[in-house]
Parts: sequence; C-alpha cells; structure tokens
Amino acid sequence: MVEENLSLPYTFVCLTENINGLNNNIQVMDLPNLQTSGWWYKLSIFNDLGISGTALFMDLDVVIYRNIDKF
Repeated sequence: MVEENLSLPYTFVCLTENINGLNNNIQVMDLPNLQTSGWWYKLSIFNDLGISGTALFMDLDVVIYRNIDKF
C-alpha cells in the first residue's frame, strides 16, 4: 500500500528476524540485540539504526488508504 499511496522516492526498510516472503525490493535490517525485552524492546529498537534522512516508522498492522506524501 505504500507503493500505491506514495508518489515520492523512498527506500522501504523492514526490521525483522524472518525475511521469508518479503518483496525483493525491501531492504532488510536485523532486529538489534538489546538488553531489554517485552514492551520496552519495541521502544528501544529505533535508538541507533544508522538510518539517515527522514524516516516514517509503521507497524505491519497499519492500513494505508490515502496518499501519505505529506508525512
């Protein structure tokens, strides 16, 4: 849905431990090995990913149904 609702150039990056079934155009980053677990782990994974520029983080359960260029 990102491809259908974003007219700007972008790089799609997926943080995951399981790459099975991902589109080949998606750049994969391994989940960092953190010293925390549970709910706090999710908050901590965005601390130091080495991503530069503007980034928009979305969970897999986000439904995109309109243009997201403004984000």
